[in-house]
Amino acid sequence: MGPDPPNKALVLVQKGLYLEALIDVLHEIDPAIRVDLQDPALVQAPEVLSDAAPQLVLFDVDKSPDAGPAYFQPLRARFPDARFIAVGTAEEAATIEGFLAAGAAGYVPKSFVRSATLAVLRLALNSPARAPLDLESTRESRAPSPVDHEGRGAPPRGLGLTERETEVLALAAEGKTNAAIAEALGTAPGTVRIQMSSILSKLDVSNRSEAIIVAFRMDRVVWEQIRKAEAGHLDLGWLLPHMEHRAHRAKHVLFRKNDIATELYFLQHGRVVLPELGVEMRNKDVFGEIGIFASSRRRTSSAICATDVDLFVLSEEKAKRMYYLNPAFALFIVNLVSQRLAAHR
Repeated sequence: MGPDPPNKALVLVQKGLYLEALIDVLHEIDPAIRVDLQDPALVQAPEVLSDAAPQLVLFDVDKSPDAGPAYFQPLRARFPDARFIAVGTAEEAATIEGFLAAGAAGYVPKSFVRSATLAVLRLALNSPARAPLDLESTRESRAPSPVDHEGRGAPPRGLGLTERETEVLALAAEGKTNAAIAEALGTAPGTVRIQMSSILSKLDVSNRSEAIIVAFRMDRVVWEQIRKAEAGHLDLGWLLPHMEHRAHRAKHVLFRKNDIATELYFLQHGRVVLPELGVEMRNKDVFGEIGIFASSRRRTSSAICATDVDLFVLSEEKAKRMYYLNPAFALFIVNLVSQRLAAHR
């Protein structure tokens, strides 16, 4: 069993959407965690920080252009019992392994989506003896991919995974359990366990979290997620814990045309009409996205419940955080907006 979750985290990361999303991930690991936000410049001047020792320290290496493995040593000397995790835009294996060798418990590239960020943080917190990942050996070739009949790059072969194993890994990278993967693929959980065991062996990693990290380096997995998003088949189940459930009676008005957009909707059950557009939303449809991401933030149509409905609602702030942190969700939204606009020209 790993150590208890940290109850205090010192975060020295540049302000912005990434920081806000990172704090959300910390609260998912431990809802009661206390987060102390400080200027990233204090990594090398930690003597002004509070004496209250954190259990976890996240520091941003992008603040200094010459931030090498020794960059956080003053901070490490200040809080010798803390676990340190670096975040940055660099993704080279040598950079990552340098920080791990210098005593960091983990390194999170800022390009990682939420599920991968969560996996890295949990892995760093619960695997004190973990050897650094050789990410360079698991990186697929970035040479130009073959072009398929539709003119798009075809996913290259890589790492010896079968097509079904690639599907399993792509679903695992979305945060799905073996049972959920089995349901999505129409197979048995026991079969998925065997496939995951084969995946771990072929990737030469020791657990599921490391496999997820590798997955986001694989073109085949990325293409699998891109195609699902483009086809509108993105599973939004991972969003539900961040959404508020609501039930409304038929004829209830969710919003009116030209209202300021403050929420994105996922329709679980029932029907909602958008009268000005002549469109009806049904089970599992997402709507309200145009107003959320338009510069005017104005609704382009009203939304009225045609039947009794069950909805999940995502606030504007959370929708934009998810858009920033999860490229698959961002691509899904872009395609959804494009389809809406094309249908009503």
